Amino acid sequence: MSWPVLLGLLATGLVEGSYLPQLWRLHQLKHADEFSLLFPLLNLIGRLAGLSAAILQHSTVFSGFFLVGIVVRALLLSQVLYYRSRSRKLSHV
Repeated sequence: MSWPVLLGLLATGLVEGSYLPQLWRLHQLKHADEFSLLFPLLNLIGRLAGLSAAILQHSTVFSGFFLVGIVVRALLLSQVLYYRSRSRKLSHV
């Protein structure tokens, strides 16, 4: 494997992993009122487009990273939606 591919893999791994602290922080706070819905939604759409491109290029390694990114972004989006709906329910009680 060439060094540009290794560098790309490292960079992709770091980008995907950078979402884990945000997921953990939202879990600790138990609310996402100030978090933008557009951010994880646009990221998720971008990762879906990236996965499509990787599949068309027959790049199994990058397809795997895009799949991980899709899962992480879907988790973040789900977490934001969950805490927002929970917050609304609690404020109506």
